[in-house]
Amino acid sequence: MRLLVLAALLCLMPPVGVYAGDSTQPTFHDAITVTGEEPLLIPVEFGQAVLIDFHIGELEIAAADTSQVRTELVVRCKDLSTERCDSYRKRLQLVAESADAQVSVRLTGLSARKMRKLDIEGRVVVPRWASLEVRMGIGDLDIEASGDNDLLVSMRIGELTIHVPKEQVSSVELGARIGDAWVRGEGVRIDGERRKLLGARALWESGAGEARIAAHLGIGEVGVVLE
Repeated sequence: MRLLVLAALLCLMPPVGVYAGDSTQPTFHDAITVTGEEPLLIPVEFGQAVLIDFHIGELEIAAADTSQVRTELVVRCKDLSTERCDSYRKRLQLVAESADAQVSVRLTGLSARKMRKLDIEGRVVVPRWASLEVRMGIGDLDIEASGDNDLLVSMRIGELTIHVPKEQVSSVELGARIGDAWVRGEGVRIDGERRKLLGARALWESGAGEARIAAHLGIGEVGVVLE
């Protein structure tokens, strides 16, 4: 395995908020661009899959005509002192690795509990031809999939929405252990079948395409829009 990137590329931007008096506990007092002034670019060879792995945050993922994974992140501290924010800043790492079959990108360096002290917003652009797997802990996730290849998503808690061209899709399988699941599109309206009044499962297998979409959520709402 060859390591492409392993760095805490964190630099402070001008404050995005105003200190209230002499308080040492400001909210969102610093914005941290995890990827520095330029986005993180990771080459992807044709045939490699892409894995995105985040503990927490608000993340947008889009497919494009590119041969790179492009990652841009902004992280803000929530109700932390300047000293504590600086400590987290030094430890937070955006890690990208490339193996024979897969390119992976993950945010690490802090425990899940400490991650919850940060507000993480990001956008990731992936090659449209690559199969994609996304693992997410807690947050909001919006995916603009190309439908050129399979998509697999697993998420613990939050709201997950996937947009994909209808003509590219073979099947959609969605599940929420506690919450809602649905599929929408022209001529398609599937509401999740309830299981024990808590979870839901939505299945659509009438597509003329080849891509398989599968998403599994612990708690929250998961939906696919067939465009």
